[in-house]
Amino acid sequence: MKASQALLIAIVAVCAALVSAPAGGETYWQHDPATAGDWSVDANWSAGEPTAAGTAVIDNGGTASIAQAGEACATLGLGTGTADGGRVQMTGGSLASGAQTIGGYGTGTFAQSGGTSAIAGDLDLGYRAGSRSSYELSGTGTLSAAAQYVGRGGAGRFSQTAGHNAVGGDLHVGWGATGTGTYRLAGTGVLDVGDDEFIGYDGTGTFTQEAGDHNIDGELFVAWNPDSRGTFDLSGGTLFVYWDASLGLDTNAVGVFNQTGGEFIIDDDLYVAYNVDSVGTYNLRGGTLESDYQYISYDNNAVAIFNQTGGTNQHHPRRPRHRQLLDGQRRDVQAGRRRADRGGRRVRRRGGRRHLQAEGGDPYRRGRPVPVLLL
Repeated sequence: MKASQALLIAIVAVCAALVSAPAGGETYWQHDPATAGDWSVDANWSAGEPTAAGTAVIDNGGTASIAQAGEACATLGLGTGTADGGRVQMTGGSLASGAQTIGGYGTGTFAQSGGTSAIAGDLDLGYRAGSRSSYELSGTGTLSAAAQYVGRGGAGRFSQTAGHNAVGGDLHVGWGATGTGTYRLAGTGVLDVGDDEFIGYDGTGTFTQEAGDHNIDGELFVAWNPDSRGTFDLSGGTLFVYWDASLGLDTNAVGVFNQTGGEFIIDDDLYVAYNVDSVGTYNLRGGTLESDYQYISYDNNAVAIFNQTGGTNQHHPRRPRHRQLLDGQRRDVQAGRRRADRGGRRVRRRGGRRHLQAEGGDPYRRGRPVPVLLL
């Protein structure tokens, strides 16, 4: 064989290898949808196993199984088309990704009972209107993401019965106007939110906590923007909020908190109906509620109800902080320590729309226990 021919054959072989490699491009799941297939097998993908620079798409109704360490992709899409579906079943190992969209336009499910899924960017459940998605976290599974959207524009469901879910920034349940999101925390599950948690941002959100540990290192908002709807049901476990908890923030925003058990510790204040024409309701039937000040109808034209038929309500204005924080250790945080980090007495960062002052408003009850029915 001539040298020129050998060189030509070598060049063709290299080009073929480059074309088949998924680096920086998309690779589609092509395993038979009737049975689950191994994520790490090249033949199960249209362009080989995904790499850290490529996009992995499962939209043929199939299931990819992950059980070994070192799996990666830049983005993961399950159910990207309106008639498409996709599923990932993770029992061990690790998956590193830049972002994940579970149910883009269609149906997507991520079931994790073990291993570690680390997302550098956002986790979206139910991205577009009409999409349906779910994330099931159980066993020894560990999930982390910069932010999480459960029901971004479609229907999103997050069920956590064990394992650890760590959100570096905000957690949104029911984000867009067409979004509906539900989050269930039960069993031995641990949920840590590094910034704020929104149950009903523009859409409709429901959070049900039956057990487990739920820590929010920022604020809790139940019904944030105009016409949003948010409901939080607490029947067991511990819910800890480092800053304030607010029910019903804006015009026609309806926020409801139902507590029949568990422990709800607010390391700052509770606001039930904050702005004009907002609606907030707190139903305390069991368990323990503890906070600093409690503002029942912060604005004179807000509609607020605090209904206590059981449980214990304790509030201690401006006490020193002695609370259990995200790392499970107890530490002292004197009043005002983190306010400097947020530029003063907590000014919301959403374009400066929320300015919750240290003074102001006309609270119905302030600075003492409220053991009676408030209507």
